[in-house]
Amino acid sequence: CDLSLHQTPSQSALSMYYRYVLRHRFIRTGVTAMKKARLAAESLADRLDLPQDALLGSGKLTVNGYINNGIASKNDLTIQGGYVTVNAVNNGLRGADSVQIEAGTLVISAGNDGIKSATTDKDGKGFITVSGGDVTVSASGDGIDAATTLDITGGTLRVDTLGDGVDASSKALKAETSISISGGELELNSIDAAVRCVADVNISGGSINISSAADGIQAGKNINGFPSETGTATISGGSLFISSAKRAIDAKDSLSITGGTVFALSGAKKALEAEADGQPYVSYKFSGSAGNDVQFGELATVTAKYDFTSILFSSSELASGAEYTVICGQRSETVTA
Repeated sequence: CDLSLHQTPSQSALSMYYRYVLRHRFIRTGVTAMKKARLAAESLADRLDLPQDALLGSGKLTVNGYINNGIASKNDLTIQGGYVTVNAVNNGLRGADSVQIEAGTLVISAGNDGIKSATTDKDGKGFITVSGGDVTVSASGDGIDAATTLDITGGTLRVDTLGDGVDASSKALKAETSISISGGELELNSIDAAVRCVADVNISGGSINISSAADGIQAGKNINGFPSETGTATISGGSLFISSAKRAIDAKDSLSITGGTVFALSGAKKALEAEADGQPYVSYKFSGSAGNDVQFGELATVTAKYDFTSILFSSSELASGAEYTVICGQRSETVTA
């Protein structure tokens, strides 16, 4: 069953929503009394505004938020299936306490943040998790903005945050406490840092492709007035490919690469901002232009989205002290791990 909600504060639209909830259970509010689940007509005018916990299941839903948010919950918002399309002038999905995406297909276009949580004063709240589904986000603000933690364990995630022409502060993934990626396929394109956290960034799995007009990953950066007391970037697994106009990885305290594959093309003089420990790596001055294919030995190839002046490569297949050939077009150079 399909359901489309637009900016029409009419009783008929509200009644249609009630009938849909009762018959198809696309959205359940987690309360037993129907009166506690009612939507005010004035709220429906600008968004699908859910006063309690919200669960989206099977079916097809289209929401056009012409005035404010697309889908908003005052507590927790969980997506467990269905095909959801959201167009909003403000945030696409907003769960005040949390947003949890477990399955389904989501296509989100937002004038501000694509997916957002807001609560910072409740223990264990303010988080966003993505464990499955196919999610596409196009946002003028941040792609995903978690008030506390962001945890990605699976699914397919495509995020484009190219700014609004006025404010260029648009990150693909942003969180205040921590960002953890242990699975999934991620494609992140941003005008600002692609992955940015006030504290720590941990990557232990998944396939991640980053294109950033600024830094690729930032750990330990002040966001929204939050002081940064720590900032570590830890990569222990997965595959990470970065093309950044500035630094590939910028960690305030330390950068640790102990597993996985990292291949980064950086516009900064050095691809590494902090000392790397763990498995062998190469941090090397090697310049090229946007569109160039860069091959590191027989181990990996990446295409530059921005001009670059240095490369960073690390892999469990890299042998310390061994020589490798870096090829870019007709140019080749030998580097030592």
